[in-house]
Amino acid sequence: MMVPGWLVGGYILLAFVVANLGWLIPLGRRLGGWRPAIRLLVWLVGLLAMAGLGRLLEARVTGSVAEQGWEFYAVGALLFATFALPGFIYRVVIRR
Repeated sequence: MMVPGWLVGGYILLAFVVANLGWLIPLGRRLGGWRPAIRLLVWLVGLLAMAGLGRLLEARVTGSVAEQGWEFYAVGALLFATFALPGFIYRVVIRR
């Protein structure tokens, strides 16, 4: 079954936004030295949320979920890390 192009494009755009949330939201002064760890935790939660949403969409649209090996998840995590690069550069390089 063919997936509508707008759904795929919307999912990729949402993944890009979610990947950058951890780097673009202000966390406040009280968190002190834990800021990088918290930002990475926000990124990891976003990665898991987008993986879950992708699995849900695949099940709803196509009616089944294809089995994937570890390579699929490794490439997905690296793509999500690539999506987060603009926010990381803004937070670490430009703002300092």
